[in-house]
Amino acid sequence: MGSEKDFKISKALAWTASNEMGRIWRSNLPNQLKLGIFKTVIETILMYGSETWRLSARIQKRVGRCYTSLLRRFHNISWRNHPTLQQIYGDLPRLSSRLIQHQAQFAVIVTARKTSLPQI
Repeated sequence: MGSEKDFKISKALAWTASNEMGRIWRSNLPNQLKLGIFKTVIETILMYGSETWRLSARIQKRVGRCYTSLLRRFHNISWRNHPTLQQIYGDLPRLSSRLIQHQAQFAVIVTARKTSLPQI
């Protein structure tokens, strides 16, 4: 149940940050700059601690839905417009695939550190 709770906290923090940045999302700044800010701030907040989450199918779906909604907010696209995933994501990979990759990298680091520690 810890993964669910951790995700809920990350989700709330990511939405709070996204809402506070609404003026940036609506501004005339170049889209690439805004996307860089989104990935640096919002995505980082949402993914914080995710390397320790138990990745059930349920959590993967919830993370994906949350990220899609955050991207919709970023692009200022209403759900009523029924945007396609291509319109929302553009060239960005799905977060669930990056989440799995993130956990795999963390596992490699942990394994490497365990093997390099002196035996007691």
